[in-house]
Amino acid sequence: TAGYTYAWTPPVSNTNCIYGMPPGSYTIAVTDANGCITTATDVIQGYMINATLNTTNTNCNSVCWSSDLGMFLGVGLGIIIKSNDGYIWDYINVTSNNWSSVCWSPKLNIFVAVSNTTTGSNNEIMIITYQNSTINYSYYNSSNDTNAWSSICWAQEINLFVAVSANGTNRVMTSKNGINWTGYQSSNENNGWSSVCWSPLLSMFTAVATNGTNKIMYSYNGINWKSGTSPNQNNIWQNVIWCPELLIFI
Repeated sequence: TAGYTYAWTPPVSNTNCIYGMPPGSYTIAVTDANGCITTATDVIQGYMINATLNTTNTNCNSVCWSSDLGMFLGVGLGIIIKSNDGYIWDYINVTSNNWSSVCWSPKLNIFVAVSNTTTGSNNEIMIITYQNSTINYSYYNSSNDTNAWSSICWAQEINLFVAVSANGTNRVMTSKNGINWTGYQSSNENNGWSSVCWSPLLSMFTAVATNGTNKIMYSYNGINWKSGTSPNQNNIWQNVIWCPELLIFI
């Protein structure tokens, strides 16, 4: 009989649906207008873990995955971290630049990181390799080492690294090898570009900004950039990714 009420165990809601619950067992009791009760139980699978980083330096900014190496690698303030399982992380200390973003190139077999400060080194590019269970790294100049490089991505289909900057001049730079970089103007040199990614299907880069106007830009070659308009120009857009299953940037 219509006129239902709902009671959950544990008491997470009094509606007929729940969303975003952590793993566990959930039981709903549905009572109709005549006092008849029906119950149902469902179990949300999954688990939560506590990762262990073997250092007191927890200033990590970015992490990426190499399927070729079977390894996560992350960067942060004066640090490189790595893990094969996502649980236990090892680290090495590097120059005290604030390494803001890192990506993996399977073709070149290297990680490349960019820095948004030059605290420890005037070189804002770090190339990282992993061979014989050893992390090796070297530093190189960006196209402009006074820029605050915030994000980097690799476009496998056109063999190109692209990075964007939150300040400075020529707030986009590209490289074929991670060593030699060329700077280019973004669509709006007053914008603080915070993130860039590549869509293999569309053969297009997209970047977003935290401030400025027309806080989206896109490019098919990493060199020539056009402006796009975000749905809310007051928002602080910090990250962008490509979703191949849904065929959208988000």
